[in-house]
Amino acid sequence: MLILPLIASRLIEVSIGAIDTVMVASISEDAVSGVALVDTINNLVLLVISALAVGGATVLSQYQGRGSGNTNTAARQLLYIIVLITVLLAALFVLFRSQILAILFGDIEQSVMEYSGIYFLVTSLSLPFAGVMHSLAAIYLSAGNSKVPLLASVLMFALNLAGNALLIYGLGLGVAGAALGTMCSRMAAALMLLYLIRSHRNAIRVYPIFTRELHPQMIKRILRIGVPTGLENGFFQMGKLLVQSLISTFGTATIAANAIVNQALNFVMVPGMAISLGIIPVVGRCIGAGEHKQAAANVKLLMRSVYAATVILTLPLFLWCSQIFHIFRLGEETFNLCILLLRIATPFMLAIWPVAFPFSNVLRASGDVTYTMTVSMASMWVMRFGMSYALHAFFGLGILGVWYAMMGDWIVRGVLFFARYRSGKWRGKQVI
Repeated sequence: MLILPLIASRLIEVSIGAIDTVMVASISEDAVSGVALVDTINNLVLLVISALAVGGATVLSQYQGRGSGNTNTAARQLLYIIVLITVLLAALFVLFRSQILAILFGDIEQSVMEYSGIYFLVTSLSLPFAGVMHSLAAIYLSAGNSKVPLLASVLMFALNLAGNALLIYGLGLGVAGAALGTMCSRMAAALMLLYLIRSHRNAIRVYPIFTRELHPQMIKRILRIGVPTGLENGFFQMGKLLVQSLISTFGTATIAANAIVNQALNFVMVPGMAISLGIIPVVGRCIGAGEHKQAAANVKLLMRSVYAATVILTLPLFLWCSQIFHIFRLGEETFNLCILLLRIATPFMLAIWPVAFPFSNVLRASGDVTYTMTVSMASMWVMRFGMSYALHAFFGLGILGVWYAMMGDWIVRGVLFFARYRSGKWRGKQVI
């Protein structure tokens, strides 16, 4: 009841990005590259927002497990924090978008830069709506309700698809049309969730939405989990952004191939990342109730599900990748590079990715966030970032070196997270 709607929601979320990429591909490969570069920035922000929401969900879940009456108040504080942060970030990006793109991607072709600027401006304006969506989805998830966020995702998907068709093809707005479709769909989903969260039928309710009531201690508890996770995700995405900056020097074909293969792998990751979200309320409630043995039993069940889903989706992608990549109408160089990158990633996707990423939420749900932050940041900067540049500079491996470094990052994370769990130190952590 919890996991299946989460998988559907995650699938829809990833589909929105893929739809934008496929529809924009009808314009040119430069347009695909411009959208892909800006998406690395947008993903940075969304990961930070998601991390703060995870912090709130952890606190709320442990309150639920303990039977505390503070959940509604804590939910309101979470909404306030995330809305404030996203409004500030949106203003920063709108005012300094040209400077940000020039610093990160100054060496790209002029046409790609123009597409990036258009897409960055419009998607930045939609960030506050994304913040409302993430915070309210986390509140529903903490209450064990993943169906309402799914309805919001369905609405967002439908509006984004219809909006893109109208704005890109009907009105000929191109990249701007794709960005406007995303903004309008986020706005509608956010307003829907704001309306529904007020209902008396919700296990966790936010009503009235806006008051002057602030609770510093609750905000501190949320930030105690959310800030380390946000820093972890933020620096992780910054590292990816710098690696993307390196990739941007390899040419348009390489940028497009890297973006498309990542998009394909995002689909494979959908069930695993959805189940990892389910880990937060399930393990969090067990921890809040002091039931560590039950938490460990649930972890085994959930991780077996992650591995099974990953195998089921990865193998068909590997076997029929040629047919799938033909959808993007790529040039020969880009197409062949897509096939090569997917072959590099597949063995690691099957063996190590579930422990490297979804499994880390087991530690976060218990409050063991400092360890996960330290491991993730160190692995990103030493393995993924450092090795990418080293393999390119000293061995001339280019995009292949970037992907070898990424696989090395997965291995380090997986080994260290699993070792931490086996040590049992996560059992002694406390959030509330």
